[in-house]
Amino acid sequence: MRGEIEGEKHLRPSGYVEDLRSLAQNKSYVLCILGCTCVEFSAGAMTWWGVKLLEESILATNMSPEEYKIAPGSGTFIFGVESIIAGVFGILAGVFLSTKFRRIFPRADPIICGVSLTVSTLFLFFTLYFASYSTIVSLVLIFVGITALNGIWSIIHDILSYIIMPTRRATATAIRNLLAKGLGGAGSPFIVGVMIEYFKNEVLNPEGVCKSLPDSMMTVQLNQNGSITSMTVCEANINFYAIQYSLYVNVAVVFIGAVLFFLAGIWILQDKDHHKREGRAEVHNLNRF
Repeated sequence: MRGEIEGEKHLRPSGYVEDLRSLAQNKSYVLCILGCTCVEFSAGAMTWWGVKLLEESILATNMSPEEYKIAPGSGTFIFGVESIIAGVFGILAGVFLSTKFRRIFPRADPIICGVSLTVSTLFLFFTLYFASYSTIVSLVLIFVGITALNGIWSIIHDILSYIIMPTRRATATAIRNLLAKGLGGAGSPFIVGVMIEYFKNEVLNPEGVCKSLPDSMMTVQLNQNGSITSMTVCEANINFYAIQYSLYVNVAVVFIGAVLFFLAGIWILQDKDHHKREGRAEVHNLNRF
């Protein structure tokens, strides 16, 4: 029976509508799943468009292929390896910080998530800013940014375990995944893509972007798994700036996520106590029969 391992074998499933009503009234839960949605939004957009930003930044440098420090076609592999390593480090860091500080500061979990996303906001911002100057620096910065971004995942599972009754956790997790994946990870590449097309077609123009570029009509090539795409240095710069400007929205969304987790810290203890009171009330109701 769900909850038995936690000493709450007395719990009985409630109606689905009642579960939804209870979850909607749980302020920390609502704020945390909205924060998770912000993180998934950023992760989805960076996974899709971060690679393109890296590739276009190399092509836009107006260097000959022999001068490239990183081959443009290797961007997907480098970004993928970075993301895997950063994900592992981020989750381990989250576990360590939560275990260390929760015992001395009961509100630590959402605060750690908020601080983690604030750090990620700063490093993602500087990643985009320095992308036009140094690809290597951007790779270092984005590694730290993604590490901080992943610091919340182990903590959020702990938060849900002590603010949600066991009989409602499956529903709570399903709603979180639906919002985070649907509105966040799945929707963000499309939303950012629409913004990129807007910047390319309506804001950036060759006369303004390419006027000061030497050899702006020189042809550069992107080789991805044998598929070669040719473009001019001018086109590469327009593509780069369109992606860069659009991904700044990502930075803002991550910061919003940080604010939501800080706000969750206000109500986390109240909702934790409410969870315990609900369990005791159900025991009392059962003992009456």
